[in-house]
Amino acid sequence: MKKTEGKQSKGVKKNVLKLLIKIVVLITAAVGGAAVYRISVNVRLNKLIDNSKAINITNNTGSIEGIVYELINQLKEKDKELSKKNDEIIKLKEENAGLKVSNSSSEAAVGQDTSSTADNSDNDTKASTDAEVMDLFGDGEARTVYSLDNDEGSFKIAGEDYYSGVTIGNAESGCVYVNLKKKYKHISFDVGRVDECPINDGKLLLIKDEGNPKKYDLDAEKSLMSFELDVTGTDRLKIQIDPDWTTYGIVNVKVE
Repeated sequence: MKKTEGKQSKGVKKNVLKLLIKIVVLITAAVGGAAVYRISVNVRLNKLIDNSKAINITNNTGSIEGIVYELINQLKEKDKELSKKNDEIIKLKEENAGLKVSNSSSEAAVGQDTSSTADNSDNDTKASTDAEVMDLFGDGEARTVYSLDNDEGSFKIAGEDYYSGVTIGNAESGCVYVNLKKKYKHISFDVGRVDECPINDGKLLLIKDEGNPKKYDLDAEKSLMSFELDVTGTDRLKIQIDPDWTTYGIVNVKVE
């Protein structure tokens, strides 16, 4: 009887010992698993942090909660810094836009002043209207000055009516003087035989201040022939036409 009880007691002890061993193993495994999990989380977080190059984990408690809490706080700080930088960028953009508007206004003002100056300069050196141009034509021989401001009427060249210009003819020679008064640098004009006049070729002579004449042939068959001359420093220009008893007209006069 006692032997039987001793065997049973030993069996119970063995079973209890086995159970304790299993519990220890399970506890060890659980603790080890938690440690491995924590290490895995730390590794992942550190990889994320290394990739971002923006956040450093300094928590030494070893708890996941502590690491996450510190990470959230640092993210909040970074968000504040980014928000501040964004506000600075917006302010700089607004200032830059204001500078562009101010610069554009200044350029427009400068351009307007320059244009005004150029216009005033042109008014001093260019006769742009019919009256201004025709007022430059003065005395002469066998010539008629036509202008919109007088009652001379008009004349025709190649079927086109001209109300502004000069005709020279019905004589062996004729001329007209242009009073430039050394104000102009260039003169240009067209010459053509007046309609219904004899088809006779002529000669054109341009003489600056009684200097040597420039001579040109006039073709009675051509409707208009163009001429231009540098008149820098010229006081009076003499336009002489030897029409051979026909009439030629001077039109489209421009001086500048």
